[in-house]
Amino acid sequence: MCNVISRANFTYTLQIDNQTFEGKTDAEGWIEQIIPPSAKKGQLILTDSDETYDLNLGHLDPLDQLEGVQQRLKNLGLYVGDIDGKDGDMTRTAVQFYQKHKGMTVSGAIDDELKNSLQNCHGS
Repeated sequence: MCNVISRANFTYTLQIDNQTFEGKTDAEGWIEQIIPPSAKKGQLILTDSDETYDLNLGHLDPLDQLEGVQQRLKNLGLYVGDIDGKDGDMTRTAVQFYQKHKGMTVSGAIDDELKNSLQNCHGS
């Protein structure tokens, strides 16, 4: 697993269904929280940075679909657009930033090297 843009030691509020969890991210920016297995949606609010993330739980599109690449880049804090399956400027910029950060050739291409790296980095 890896963090691309660290949110280390950020205060957060995590809302899952009717439950609210509060805490701080760990030294690498991760949150570990047991949630109900039936949970489908949630929201993460990083109060130190005013960032809010809507969470679709239990589902990621496959990496062979552009939506799957966008979802993983968004989860890593790199892609800010809609998960729309379009290879637009925001997608290419997020891919290029990821490639640069990982020491890959910066091409913006969604190739096997990128997909394998995302798989390893994201953990799924």
